[in-house]
Amino acid sequence: MKRFLIVMTLVLSLFLISCGGGADTGDTGNTGNTGDTGNTGDTGNTGNTGDTGNTGDTGNTGDTGDTGNTGDTGNTGDTGNTGNTGDSGTSDKYCLKTCTTAADCASDENALMDENNWECKNSGCHYIGCVSNTECEEVYAATQKTYKCDEDSPYGTAQCVLSCTTDADCDLYGMGTTEQAYDSDNYECKSGMCKYKGCLSDEECKTTMANDSYACLDTELTDIKTCQIKCSTADDCANTVYSAEAYKCEDSRCIMKNCSQMEWCEDVYGEDFGCYEY
Repeated sequence: MKRFLIVMTLVLSLFLISCGGGADTGDTGNTGNTGDTGNTGDTGNTGNTGDTGNTGDTGNTGDTGDTGNTGDTGNTGDTGNTGNTGDSGTSDKYCLKTCTTAADCASDENALMDENNWECKNSGCHYIGCVSNTECEEVYAATQKTYKCDEDSPYGTAQCVLSCTTDADCDLYGMGTTEQAYDSDNYECKSGMCKYKGCLSDEECKTTMANDSYACLDTELTDIKTCQIKCSTADDCANTVYSAEAYKCEDSRCIMKNCSQMEWCEDVYGEDFGCYEY
């Protein structure tokens, strides 16, 4: 509005100059007060933004193509021949009674020494022990105690043993003492049979054998100790059955010698013995 009044004033001034023809220009009137500028109107509210449209479903992925066939594996080369196994070392040989059949080993001594208690193996007689409770009952009938055939004997062959309910039933002497090598503290009653645990001291063996030469020593074939003659030389091992030549003294024990010649066995044990693998 102020700008408009100024422009109009200029236009009017030019008009008067052109019409006045040189007359004196009158005094210019006072310029009127400029009117107040009107209030600016409120700005209108901005409209709501429209909802965004739903995104369309993504199309299904196409099927993956089949994998090509794997090429054939080449043939494996032939495995080389295995070398021959070396020969086993020679087994220990002992002097055994010579046999062709088990009947050659048998004797009529008792039911535990007949044909069914032996095996003829590698031309030598091998004792296999008892084969039934009946054999044990027959041989030990005089003791008036019940004996059974223990096929799981610690000696490696089936053996006749006392039947039992408790360890005390295993006392061979029936005196209830524990001073000897075959009384209740030397046995365990297991599965109704007396299992020998071994001697417990040298004193037990000396008392049992009534001989100070005996001691409680390890054995070759089992983990239990037994009463044996304690030796310094092979001469200490000689007895009424075998001479000192049949033994060697090792770790204070009398051990049957291995053999290498048939003739040696014949000379030491008799003409029906030979040197065979055990």
